[in-house]
Amino acid sequence: MQNQPLPYQVLVVALLLWPFERTLATEPESKLSRVDFRTDIRPILSNRCFACHGPDESKVESGLRLHDYESATSPADSGSRALVPGSVNESELIRRIVSNDESERMPPPHFSAKLTEKEVDLFKSWVASGAKYSKHWSFDQIQTPRLEPTLRVDEFPTWQHSPIDFLVLKKLTERGWQPTPEADRGTLLRRLTLDLTGLPPTLEQQSVFNDKTSSKTYEQLVDNLLASPAMGEHWGRKWLDLARYADSAGYADDPQRTIWAYRDWVIQAI
Repeated sequence: MQNQPLPYQVLVVALLLWPFERTLATEPESKLSRVDFRTDIRPILSNRCFACHGPDESKVESGLRLHDYESATSPADSGSRALVPGSVNESELIRRIVSNDESERMPPPHFSAKLTEKEVDLFKSWVASGAKYSKHWSFDQIQTPRLEPTLRVDEFPTWQHSPIDFLVLKKLTERGWQPTPEADRGTLLRRLTLDLTGLPPTLEQQSVFNDKTSSKTYEQLVDNLLASPAMGEHWGRKWLDLARYADSAGYADDPQRTIWAYRDWVIQAI
């Protein structure tokens, strides 16, 4: 981790790519609040439950849908409620996921393995704390975080270059970590060029960057790298890989196809 001012463009680049109720009653509130629907619960529901109890109406079984709060807390065809916020014992979902009776256990044995003890504990904690749902982060309104300097910020005065420094240092402080010493300029240059272009620094870049006469050398190098075709090619390749891009059909006799314009568009856009 480097003590260097990070231009906002670098942040933009990074964003492109990226027990039962009785037992729970004895758990401290801080532990219960750590169960997050987005990261802890929704992935399990998506992988283990949504195939039969998700948003697809044509595949819903037993009249139970678990993709939103209203549906999950409403009575199913059996009259039972899968989720009773705040009550683990009354929630049918909990009874089913811990059941040893394969005829009623969820998910069914033919569909998926039984939930692990950790996953069951997550569900119990989530239900006991209210079974709160939350939307995908992409639907949340963008908010400006409060920048409150931590108690240790004065120990690291070189970290006060930008608001990002406060956020990073705050997270390090919460975990009891300390920033690593600043890297030498040669190491920093190599990390920068490899991150943005996938290429090692040229001799010319080394010569310019090692010249400490200008206080703007770092910022200028970042701007130059962001504006270079190599940056678009490096990061564009990652997107094209995800989109399964190829210059040919890639099967049988591997015929060519005219699709290079999309490749060039992605590179230029980035």
